[in-house]
Amino acid sequence: MSGMQGGDPIQRWFVDLSTAKGTAARAPSPQTATQQARFEWSLEVLHYFLGSDWLIREIDDKGRDGYLLLDGAAGADTAYMATERTARAYYLAQDLLAVQRIDNFSDLLTELWSRQLRDAAAEVRALAQLVKTGSDVVFHPSNESTAKSHDASFVLDGHRVAVEVKAKADETPSRNAANSVADSLKKARRQLPAKGPSMVFLQLPSSWAGDEEVLYGVRSSIQRSLHRTRRLNAVVLMLDRRMPLLGGGLRSTRATITVVNPTAHTPMRTWPSQRPAQ
Repeated sequence: MSGMQGGDPIQRWFVDLSTAKGTAARAPSPQTATQQARFEWSLEVLHYFLGSDWLIREIDDKGRDGYLLLDGAAGADTAYMATERTARAYYLAQDLLAVQRIDNFSDLLTELWSRQLRDAAAEVRALAQLVKTGSDVVFHPSNESTAKSHDASFVLDGHRVAVEVKAKADETPSRNAANSVADSLKKARRQLPAKGPSMVFLQLPSSWAGDEEVLYGVRSSIQRSLHRTRRLNAVVLMLDRRMPLLGGGLRSTRATITVVNPTAHTPMRTWPSQRPAQ
């Protein structure tokens, strides 16, 4: 896995973030009609893959995590929440379209029914990244009969790479970021095979993604964890940030940053250290 051209990936992320904020500050709020059209398109895609009952359940989210923010019946909806809702639905729809031809896609849809949507959406996002970079992507459905059951695998540089995905809840306090990430990596490693190359994808809370000190602390924690193992090739941080627009609403920015293990048993060359903000 080669290093990114042009310096520190975290610095690059904050340069991109600063540029996005500057653009957002000058931009008017998205037109309601345009935002509504994007949201309706997203729901059509989600309906196509998951059906009406799934959408109804997400609206009536008792016992669910309310990830899509579809339950606005309380009258407390805001322009901020409306744009956040559109972004979450839109990204999930885009990612599902990107991964619809992978092996065991039907099992992935089943997990979108049975799991907390925040965690399942992180898996779909990670799979979309695998499709863009590698080949022969396979989703591995959960298997309660085995102690180790990683989420996916794909082929990169001629090697079959095992992948585990974790997502940190938005309410996870940033003061515990380093320890929380170390704990997630420890749990992820338990799910990965003892031999062969492997990677962990980690979805971070949006509040962490906008805090430079927190991100550097997270990376240092990951580097310490990687120093203790040679079977884990890299940890890919999935960043997701929203910037307020004048007049209300948000602009969405997504990117990934990879922390590479320089002492991995099986080095990879072609995984990018950063995907640009979207």
